[in-house]
Amino acid sequence: MTVVFLTDLSSSPWSRPGDWSDAGHTVDLVGFGGAGGTGTAGTNGTAGAGGGGGGYYGLSSPSGSLGSTTSFRIAGGASTCWEDTSPINAYVAGEGGPGTTGASNGVGGGASTAGSPSPVTYAVTTPNFGGAGNDGGISTTGCGAGGGGGAGGPDGVGFVGGTGASNVPGGGGGGGGSNGGSGSNGSNAVTTTGGDGGNGNGGTGGGTGGGVVGNNGADGGGGEGGNGSAVAAQAVTGGIGGTLGNATDWTQTSDSATAGVGGGGGGGGGNSINAAGVVLTGGDGANYGGGGGGTGSNRSTSNTRVPGFGASGLIVITYTGAAQAHQGSAALSATGLVLVPAQLNEAAIAKLDGLGFLLVDSIQLVNIMPDADSIDGTWTDQSGGTSLFAAIDEIVASDADYIKSASNPVNDTCKISLSDPTVSPAQPFVILYRYRKDGTGQIDLTVRLLEGTTQIGTWTHTDITGTFTDVSQTLTGGEFSSITDFTNLFLEFKANKP
Repeated sequence: MTVVFLTDLSSSPWSRPGDWSDAGHTVDLVGFGGAGGTGTAGTNGTAGAGGGGGGYYGLSSPSGSLGSTTSFRIAGGASTCWEDTSPINAYVAGEGGPGTTGASNGVGGGASTAGSPSPVTYAVTTPNFGGAGNDGGISTTGCGAGGGGGAGGPDGVGFVGGTGASNVPGGGGGGGGSNGGSGSNGSNAVTTTGGDGGNGNGGTGGGTGGGVVGNNGADGGGGEGGNGSAVAAQAVTGGIGGTLGNATDWTQTSDSATAGVGGGGGGGGGNSINAAGVVLTGGDGANYGGGGGGTGSNRSTSNTRVPGFGASGLIVITYTGAAQAHQGSAALSATGLVLVPAQLNEAAIAKLDGLGFLLVDSIQLVNIMPDADSIDGTWTDQSGGTSLFAAIDEIVASDADYIKSASNPVNDTCKISLSDPTVSPAQPFVILYRYRKDGTGQIDLTVRLLEGTTQIGTWTHTDITGTFTDVSQTLTGGEFSSITDFTNLFLEFKANKP
């Protein structure tokens, strides 16, 4: 499976990859979280309300074929859209509403199908709404802010943030947890004490145990609300929501980056002292889709109030490539190239277990394995025999057999024939091997993929180390397209002591 992330930094349209297959692909949409509200200053102030969490929309069982490009939208203050850049003919995960002040909290984002999206329709859609932000305290000097709502996710709805306290000073409400399951709402502030963040899907992760600076959430839990303060110039801050709130988080294939839905930010506490220099901050909603916490109110008009940001939206595209190719392993001693001392000499041993290609075409598996020796050179197997391919033809590498070069090799080369594929290979075409050496002298290893005697790709490893090194070589588009006969492929290994 291949997984692709699109964020607010991605540009529409999305270009369909070369190995794309429409069959069975899925799309997950997460809406932006709403920003928290800003509290007022002076006596009888009003604290900021929490922003709503973004909605989630899961799309599966597709019908139709995507074109070469697909329009989408991920933008702050707007819904996340698939197959259009606006919610007219699109699948839509709604953004969380922004909090303002007092009881004007941000609503949770929804999910819906707008109009008639095309060219692909999805028979199964899973909408899970984001949690609402909650109210800030009102008509009190230094009252606390409301917590932000958690994002909806693939496993359930987002949870509501807690309310801020109308006390002098008041604590902030906890941020809501995300993604259903065993998650929970953010706790309401109690007088000057900020509320705990709600738990994430797994029943843990809500921020707790802090003070005027609320603790951050984890695992999709909400940030803790900050305590209220009656200390001059003391900063009061809501905790940040927790990331990675899915029961099973998404992992992007290209870079192994992980993502999940996020908890809401905690509301900031208020400050009741008439002194300049206080910074009041709401907790940020967590990526992806968490709503921001509001800021508390403060007595002085010369202080700074910074509401929590609503987290970015996200689109996750998952598909099975039409065909993939992988090649086994070339290592030393275990699988690859080993340099073994022969008395005072250095020897190169290439233990190339599991050497071969695995072609995946839909659900059909085809192994292309070493099937004959073309050139042995002075390479032998682990026992000194001359049937090289038989020592390296396992799908799963075994250290019981391997191939090795001569001691102190001078361009010692072997060439191994590969079996014929039974389906047409497609990109990506990947060659995998591993190697190491024994001894202290320099040994260089060169690996080449050949069609007959024509070089397709070559990779040189200079002064290989004594510890195993795993290598993955992907043919470029030009290298792959230069292959005209997949039944005439060879791998060549050359060991040399300069």
